Amino acid sequence: MKIKLLILTIFLSVHFLYAQQPQWSEYYVTPEMFGCVSDNRQAAERNSQGLQKAIDYAIEKGVTLTSARNKKYYIAKGLIITGHLDMDFGKATIIATDTMRMLIFKNGVARKYAGSIHNFRLDMNNKAQIGIYCENAIKLRFTDGEIIGIKNGGIGFYMGKGYEVFVDNIHFHGGQNNATGIMMRTSDCHFSDCVMINCHTAIDNLGCNFYSRIHAWMTARYIKESTFYRSRGGLAYLSQCFGDTFDRAFDIVGTSELHISQFRVFHNKIMWKKPYDKLSPVVFYFANSSVANKSYITLIDSNIGGLVLDGKNRQIFTNMDSNSIHQYGTVVHK
Repeated sequence: MKIKLLILTIFLSVHFLYAQQPQWSEYYVTPEMFGCVSDNRQAAERNSQGLQKAIDYAIEKGVTLTSARNKKYYIAKGLIITGHLDMDFGKATIIATDTMRMLIFKNGVARKYAGSIHNFRLDMNNKAQIGIYCENAIKLRFTDGEIIGIKNGGIGFYMGKGYEVFVDNIHFHGGQNNATGIMMRTSDCHFSDCVMINCHTAIDNLGCNFYSRIHAWMTARYIKESTFYRSRGGLAYLSQCFGDTFDRAFDIVGTSELHISQFRVFHNKIMWKKPYDKLSPVVFYFANSSVANKSYITLIDSNIGGLVLDGKNRQIFTNMDSNSIHQYGTVVHK
């Protein structure tokens, strides 16, 4: 009798442990679960289909989409996100093989949190038109990521509709003329702690948005007509930002209200090439006198460095004689 009880106890214990073994697909999914293959350019079409299935499954089941740092997934077309998605991609890379919008977000629903996309790396590969395309996004967060290989005319991050989107700790790498890092066409979004390298236009803004600790810099090849911040109109706040070696720090295209605090203009002399008599970087460049007179800009506790070459400051503070720029506690190099 004791032996039978012991056997029964062992059987029940094994059965209980087996029954409790977790099904990991109830908690997370990986691209490989849907047929994706890493580090194989020939698998681009297959990966596009597999990643889309993984995204749709993660949205439907409410699980996290994840991967590992050494994974590289080539894709042949963009991936569409239509619902709440949590993605922790472990710094795995998604690589474009053709013209596309790589990640397309259509999950903007009022008063509904849309998820978090972090630990990601998008390689536009000088092919994709847009890295992240927020067609309509609300209450969505992007953090700890990289967008590289932004091509001529390409855009790293674009947002057309929505609000309350947060973007922080993202590195943008351009390297082509007319490469844009961030393009905003809506309001009430927040960007912080971003590094932007060789983005010919670092920020192209229309609407009321917030930018904090954005460090953007250019190298010699792409300086001409480069812009740290292009304002197409609206109200914006910039705090502790750093415009490093741009042709224009602020390009004011439309009537704007800008509140700029603790801003730093810096010029790396090594990047500026002769002939010096043709160099004239501008801190505030207005499209015309009407835009200048209708705009209102405060420049607070900032340091506007000059570009001194051959004993002469080549930088111009503004191209328009206007009273629209109000300085408080700001040092401007003469």
